[in-house]
Amino acid sequence: MRNLFLTIFGLVPILLIAQSPEKIVQTRVDNVTVYPSGAQVERSGKLIVPRGDCYLRFTGLSSLIDKGSIQVKNVGQFEVISVNSTTDYMQPQVPAAEVDALQHNLDDIRADIANTRAMNGVYEKEEIMLMANQSIGTEQNGVSLIQLQQMADFFHNRLTDLKTHRREADKKLEQLTKEEEKIKAQLENIRSQGAVDQTTEIDVLVRSGIETSGKIILSYFTSGAGWRPLYDLRVEDVDHPVKLVRKAEVSQSTGEDWNNVKLTLSSSNPNLSGRRPELWPAYLNSRSFVKPAARQYIALNEAYYKMARENTPSQQSANVISRQTPSLKPTTAFISGLQRDFKIALPYSIRSDGKVYFVSMGETDMPGQFEFQTVPSKEAAAFVVARIPNWESYDLLSGTMNLFFEGTYIGQSWLDAEQTADTLELSMGRDPYILVERKRLKEFTSDQSFGSSRKSLRAYEISVRNTKPEAVLVRIEDQVPVSQVDDIEVKLTEQDGAIFDKENGRLIWIVAIEPSQTKKVIFRYEVKYPKSVGNLID
Repeated sequence: MRNLFLTIFGLVPILLIAQSPEKIVQTRVDNVTVYPSGAQVERSGKLIVPRGDCYLRFTGLSSLIDKGSIQVKNVGQFEVISVNSTTDYMQPQVPAAEVDALQHNLDDIRADIANTRAMNGVYEKEEIMLMANQSIGTEQNGVSLIQLQQMADFFHNRLTDLKTHRREADKKLEQLTKEEEKIKAQLENIRSQGAVDQTTEIDVLVRSGIETSGKIILSYFTSGAGWRPLYDLRVEDVDHPVKLVRKAEVSQSTGEDWNNVKLTLSSSNPNLSGRRPELWPAYLNSRSFVKPAARQYIALNEAYYKMARENTPSQQSANVISRQTPSLKPTTAFISGLQRDFKIALPYSIRSDGKVYFVSMGETDMPGQFEFQTVPSKEAAAFVVARIPNWESYDLLSGTMNLFFEGTYIGQSWLDAEQTADTLELSMGRDPYILVERKRLKEFTSDQSFGSSRKSLRAYEISVRNTKPEAVLVRIEDQVPVSQVDDIEVKLTEQDGAIFDKENGRLIWIVAIEPSQTKKVIFRYEVKYPKSVGNLID
């Protein structure tokens, strides 16, 4: 009897907890930290907590939540006892606002289609009735010519109107049907991207000594989101600093709309495993000199470590994330080992539709030097290059740049923030006012034979014309071949003041050109090589 009493007494707390009241807490997303892959979501809600134990239930949350990342913080005179999460297969996730608006439009269009079809039926029946009652007289009573003319006019006009109404109705039905199909396709697209077959439900057991008001804050990590940097590089002219407009492409398909939230964009990777890497023995074995039994052991050993590598937590996380990343372009490779967080000043709304949303990250003026560079052997054009010193202080990440020079869009480039140079070089595209021409000088070009040897002479002239209203500094680059064998000899015979790098054969001229002036440079070289190698150079 005593054991039975103790058993019943021990069950009382469990029964009391099981009978604890439940409250469904209404929350909204307040803050989101978006990573290159994934997002940390923080949502909160106000509530009244009764005296004693109470279950707070959060429903309709993203199915992509990492259960191990769930955190609950209480604000008020109550404490959090436990946190549990389950998967709800009965409540699919759909971006409700957009779906409701599209469904409302679809209902209106379908009602319009029904009305148009009904009116078209009325016109058709009236036309049939008119055609069936064309007889206007009897055998006993004829009709006068005037009556006949009047009836003929009536039939003609009415039939014409009916035909016109039916054509218009058919045309309207065709347009409405097309619009109906578009909305149905859009709904299907939203449901396929934003909807999932289940949601996450989180139950939080709280305890309070009194009935009190408070606030609950729920945070968790979810996949299905990401961002990458994007820049607009604007240069008014070479006398003004470079204006760098920072933006971000943010996309998410977590199943939860982020409405008017505070955003933080982070370059860190929360999916990296925190486990310290282990060193395994590095065995060097030659399979051809190992006994069969030992060879079998080596093969099993290699298979084991391969399996271990593929099943590490970090690898598993990477595999899961790769299936759930939204439809962004390939994720930008941020600077290794360098983590940066960018807090966005204004709140943003980003729907769970997989589409790209642009987020402004501010503007930066970067003083720099401008240089015109040309490689005429590759392209007869001059490129504007901005040279930015001490660029590390601007907290840049690698990303695509849209280039604007003197108010004109000139194309795209890539900002490489992983380079180690002290000065960042940004190509601003071609300048149409710097004209470049490269031509071979025929009078100094020849191919000569001497016994078993051949000598080829080449000469080129590069001309650069400045049609801008101000003087410019132009860097001209060209090259001569570089020999890697003793049988082939290359000799630069004229370089016209160029800086010559013999290791790579590069020639560099830095020339100042006044407005409406043309600067020409010439270089010549000769190549000696055996006849047996054939025609070595063009």
